[in-house]
Amino acid sequence: MAPLRISEIQHQLKENESQRTEITGYINQLSIQLHRWQLRLQTLVERQQKLEAELSAAGSARAE
Repeated sequence: MAPLRISEIQHQLKENESQRTEITGYINQLSIQLHRWQLRLQTLVERQQKLEAELSAAGSARAE
């Protein structure tokens, strides 16, 4: 294989690795953000359940 072609392939491999690293970083950042949103959603669901229970209890107390 010609030295020029070898150099070209090595350059492409280096560029490919750089792009893989960049994309992996994006995926990691988005995974962290997704986890934060999941925790926030869980908190909101728990809050909704608590408020609905309070509303139900208040409605029952008023009916008595």
